[in-house]
Amino acid sequence: MNTTIKELLDEMIQYRKTRKPIKYLQKAFDEMGDKEIVMPLGYLLSWHKGYFFGAEKPDRYEIGEVGSKRYALLFENCPELKKVFSVHKDHIGWASSLSKEEQDEIRNYIHENFIVQIRIRRDASLKKK
Repeated sequence: MNTTIKELLDEMIQYRKTRKPIKYLQKAFDEMGDKEIVMPLGYLLSWHKGYFFGAEKPDRYEIGEVGSKRYALLFENCPELKKVFSVHKDHIGWASSLSKEEQDEIRNYIHENFIVQIRIRRDASLKKK
């Protein structure tokens, strides 16, 4: 995996924890704000985690029309994402320049380094009085 892709993936993973851009995500953060980039980044990373559990397709992540607009804006403000992924009207796919081996390497890297944080909220109405 080339250095730019590894650094981008590391920044995406770290951003989910710290909510602070380092290099590649700075323009997207400045233009869109945290609330508009944190979820799409998480979904991009989670797509690959879901693949290992049979929940996602290996070559495409389904998104809706609203999602495609948000992702298009994210990719416009973080062009390095285009080295890894491609945005389409109804899905995110792999960049056409990546070989199957590179895709597998990226997917495995995300799987090994990204820990999905699960938050469980209790229903306030269930609290004992």
